[in-house]
Amino acid sequence: MRSNLQFFLKQQITNIFIRTSLLKSIYLRTCFRFVYMSLTKEPQSGLAEQATKVIKCDGDSISFTDKIEGKPDFDCPQTASGIQSAVKLIQSEDLVAFPTETVYGLGASALSSTAVSKIYKAKGRPSDNPLIVHVSSLNLLRTFIPPDWTFPATYQALTERFWPGPLTLLVPTTSSILPNSPISNLVTCGLSTVAVRMPAHPISRALIAESGVPIAAPSANLSGRPSPTTAQHVERDLKTRIPMILDGGPCQVGVESTVVDGLNPDGRLRILRLGGLSVEDIQTCLLEAGLDQSNGKPILAGVYNQDYRDKELEAKPTTPGMKYKHYAPHAKVIILNPVLPSISDSHQDQINGGANELISEIGCAGSESSKSLRIGLMMIEDSQLHKSFIACTTTPQKHQFFYSNLGPELQPEVSAQRLFASLRHLDEELEVDIIYVERLSEIGLGATVMERLRKASGQSSSPSVKISHS
Repeated sequence: MRSNLQFFLKQQITNIFIRTSLLKSIYLRTCFRFVYMSLTKEPQSGLAEQATKVIKCDGDSISFTDKIEGKPDFDCPQTASGIQSAVKLIQSEDLVAFPTETVYGLGASALSSTAVSKIYKAKGRPSDNPLIVHVSSLNLLRTFIPPDWTFPATYQALTERFWPGPLTLLVPTTSSILPNSPISNLVTCGLSTVAVRMPAHPISRALIAESGVPIAAPSANLSGRPSPTTAQHVERDLKTRIPMILDGGPCQVGVESTVVDGLNPDGRLRILRLGGLSVEDIQTCLLEAGLDQSNGKPILAGVYNQDYRDKELEAKPTTPGMKYKHYAPHAKVIILNPVLPSISDSHQDQINGGANELISEIGCAGSESSKSLRIGLMMIEDSQLHKSFIACTTTPQKHQFFYSNLGPELQPEVSAQRLFASLRHLDEELEVDIIYVERLSEIGLGATVMERLRKASGQSSSPSVKISHS
């Protein structure tokens, strides 16, 4: 009965969006919001409600004796105590949310199916969506990969440059020498590969090192929601579902790791998921290592879902982020594509024509309803589109506008750091009805930001909005 009602509501919402104006869609989306979210909220099957303890930790008080193999040293007793409390949970097959440099992770021992099953239940995560395994050292990695398998030269170059850091690599779990992997099948979803990374955040790395086991950890949020970049985001989604959150402050990168597959027979690399390490950084590293070619072809074969598709890979994904909807707030997200107006347009139209048209469109639809909309605007700092909206919204408007600064145009790493926090702030705290986001140039981490926004919006194309020539 519940699933039938959910299906009915989904169909009705879809039909409404297709047949009605923008305002009708937003209005009815808002009406359905509470009922729909309560019906589709993942049941906590097998998980009793529990008190969630939040422990503040100071990452700056943790140091390591070696970049790759070192053990943690603690200068802050409170942080050391918090880490040890989390270690006890990991070792007793329970869950801990913790900060990484990318986003907050929800961790459990990757060796325990009992522990890993709790991750899926707490998040409401589909059971065929594999997890990334986190290690604190290469020695720990060697405990679960086949002893007869060695890193290819490309992996060696990338790990020397980017580990610890926001780089995830696909590695084999079995071989003729190691027919049975110690990694839980729930982590790999029964595949013969697993995605691994060594996080750079001192709290996450210390937790793994002190636990003595590889830790499986997806983002610490409800499945499908924007990833958490603060402990408060985790608490909002998972409070009463998990026993502990280590609060290490906001994440510095702000988007998930980049996932690279170098296990292909042709020896070429494929990027399975864009993330906190840009394609350009990877290309530069391989070029400097003299590894930019494989059999006369560029070593980098492409980016999944951008340069190529693979139906078999989509049916059985080897890494997160390939199959299911992700990063979506409750509010509708629309990406705006700024374009220059024609020379024939009036001077005033050139200044703020596109923003005026957009606001007028909402205003015209407003004749059908007295509802005042709350509209979120995620704009590049001092961009022409940003200035156009400012000019249009300084006069009294029927609707309320809330701005979120994505940072300077030439610093996409700032936009990446702010992306999920901005979506959550507008959606959860300000409860906007719709979020307009300015398109970023897809260079560096701008490509990662746009990939996340397209998934959040479900858009295949972006509406164009005229901006000033100046």
